[in-house]
Amino acid sequence: MTVLNRKLLRDLYGIKGQACAVLLVVATGVALTVLMGGVYQSLLQAQATYYEQNNFADIYVELSRAPNAELAKVTDIEGVFEAESRIAGSAQLLINGQALSIRTQTLSLPKGQLPRINRPDLVVGRLPDPARPNEILLLASFASKHGLSPGTSISAIINGSYRDLMITGLARSPEFIYAIPPNSVVADSALFGVIWMNQSAMEAVYDLDGGFNQVLLTKTKQREIGDILARLDTVTSAFGGRGAHSALHRNATRLVSSELTAMKASGRVAPVIFLGVATFLLYLVLARILDAERRQIGILRAMGFSNIAVLRHYMKLVFVIAWGGSVLGCLSGLLMQLFMLGKYLEYFNFSHIDFIVDGNSIALGFIASTLSACVSGALAMSKLSQLSVSQTMQPPTPPVYESPGVFRGWLLVRLDQSAKMIFRRLQREPKRLLGSVLGIAFGMSLSVAANTLLVSFQETLRVNYGFIERSDVTVSFVEPLPLSAVNELRSLDHIIDVEPFLFVNAVLTNVNASYRRGLFALVDDPHLKRAVTSEQQVLSIPENGAILAQSLAFGLGVDVGDTITAQIKEGRQPQVDLTVVAIMQNLLGAPAYVNLKNLNEIMRWDTRVSAVNMRIDEKHSKKLFQILNQMPKVAQVTLKSQERRSFQSMMDKGTGMVRFIIVAIAGIITICITYCFGLIAFAERRHDLATLYTMGFTKAELDFVLFGEVALVTLMALPIGSFAGYFLSFHLAASFSTDIYQVPVSFTSSSYGLAALSVLISAYASCWLVRRRALREDTIKLLKFDG
Repeated sequence: MTVLNRKLLRDLYGIKGQACAVLLVVATGVALTVLMGGVYQSLLQAQATYYEQNNFADIYVELSRAPNAELAKVTDIEGVFEAESRIAGSAQLLINGQALSIRTQTLSLPKGQLPRINRPDLVVGRLPDPARPNEILLLASFASKHGLSPGTSISAIINGSYRDLMITGLARSPEFIYAIPPNSVVADSALFGVIWMNQSAMEAVYDLDGGFNQVLLTKTKQREIGDILARLDTVTSAFGGRGAHSALHRNATRLVSSELTAMKASGRVAPVIFLGVATFLLYLVLARILDAERRQIGILRAMGFSNIAVLRHYMKLVFVIAWGGSVLGCLSGLLMQLFMLGKYLEYFNFSHIDFIVDGNSIALGFIASTLSACVSGALAMSKLSQLSVSQTMQPPTPPVYESPGVFRGWLLVRLDQSAKMIFRRLQREPKRLLGSVLGIAFGMSLSVAANTLLVSFQETLRVNYGFIERSDVTVSFVEPLPLSAVNELRSLDHIIDVEPFLFVNAVLTNVNASYRRGLFALVDDPHLKRAVTSEQQVLSIPENGAILAQSLAFGLGVDVGDTITAQIKEGRQPQVDLTVVAIMQNLLGAPAYVNLKNLNEIMRWDTRVSAVNMRIDEKHSKKLFQILNQMPKVAQVTLKSQERRSFQSMMDKGTGMVRFIIVAIAGIITICITYCFGLIAFAERRHDLATLYTMGFTKAELDFVLFGEVALVTLMALPIGSFAGYFLSFHLAASFSTDIYQVPVSFTSSSYGLAALSVLISAYASCWLVRRRALREDTIKLLKFDG
């Protein structure tokens, strides 16, 4: 081992505290990069593999009814690779011990076989026997939530009639990676099930003998999907086609895509953040070493070591720290990835998720740490490398301690000697002071943003389910019904209030943007399902025009006063131009609201409604649910309290878990910066402190001199960090928001208070660690501390 390499080991041991702090910051950044990149690639690969293995549909077509012979016309469309028809419907499952029935999707199995497109995976059990119409397959995720297994009998209401069904097997499907009911955006495997029945049984139940009401298609890679969709609409219009649409527009697929997009964005931001923090800390450490070893550097150069050799020696030091942090970060990131993939396997219902090591993320982490080491080394060495050998052998020019500005006036005479020492030292190193303040302020801003994000997620729930959605129950009908159905519900006991609405599927377009969304037709002044602005002002529903959710308006590129075209995909399928009269804040989904009377006129219907929102007497809810379960026209009864719990669970999983990681990261950054700053202050002032001790300063006064700098820098950083956290909160909220749900920015005094408290606790913990280490080293002899 060469002389310089032995010196390198001694130097690393001498700064082990600072080195560990910097290494931890680098490791945190690299771990987050590796984690996000690895999870993204693993999920992306799992999705692609699962879709390919199970022949996931590219296009869906829904119809009223078409004879089986018409499927050939669909298959002959140019660009269609394969087409398969099926019967799709809905049912209500009656689970023992639950007063409320559970919404279920029913799908047909062709002649007792698995379908070719959207092929389910048989997890356990067997396929239903074609000769036994009561046998079914059940979605595995739903079955696990309710303790159901093959051989279990369950009751269901299908198309208005009661049926006893026998579960023969459990299956998972690429179509239901998320268990989301139709026309909903909240996933919950316990509240939505899927059953597969034999084709003949489905034909009898839904009166579709020799026909179908849904077509699944896969396309050739060479053909654009837009051309196929237009041709499909033409072919199926005669059979009540409700519009062909891409699988990407289905809520389950959109949720998976949103998760992957957020994961990818987080992996890109992490290296940039930690590169700056790590560069600053490495610069602090190396600059302190170069100042302390100025004479040693001169001696090395006088002994014949070239400037390049000396530079290489100190660059090795920062590279060891940076690369050590990268190695630790990679290992930590891979372990966290393994943990998160286990959670995602429960969350997404994939058949499996392979553990993929993302080489690009690992390379990005090492590149970021290497760049950090190069920049910090260049900044620290630039001044010293310009000095001659004789200059490096001499001590640096003593700093000028003349007190400028305010120190010449009343403040100077009002400070005691210890406080003057603190202020003079900070005056001596203004760049280091600024860097330390900005570093701690960054930790403070992360804490503010993370705490604000936690509050904002809760605010999403509070506003959506306390201010926008004010009902207790939503009752959906099998098909749009006359207004008399609402009066029938209103006449039931234990119902406090009823408010109807109409939902139709539509394609909203404006110039080049097009979205398949639902039109919600509300009464003039709704009070159970309201449209509100971002300032939470309640909007009345205009007689003409539409109110758009903010995310939908942004996607369409429209503002108030602009016109959009709505191609309705139900009934006569009319096309209508709507003027945007207002932009609303909608935290769940991205709907468009129109007037109930106006939409019925457009559809040329007598006043019809597809669902009602209700407030009920919860003391008698069980009895009321029993009555609703017996109504043949009721397709689904949704409890808002259950929906809220499902939404909370959905946000706490997936990328929502990252917000808790951000809170931990903010604490790590803050404590590492303050710990480094405290150690450097101690290392540079140990002899000064020893002198003060011999002059009669007490231990408390020495602690004040040593850690007063850290306290003052921390206090200076708090307002700067609070200001920066304000803007960072908007960035984080936007990165977590999707077109499925939006996270508003909600600032509270507790967010700032908790952030400031966490920074102060981190600073105190850092000072305690510095003092504890000082007492355990040889400096105890020099300082003669008694504790």
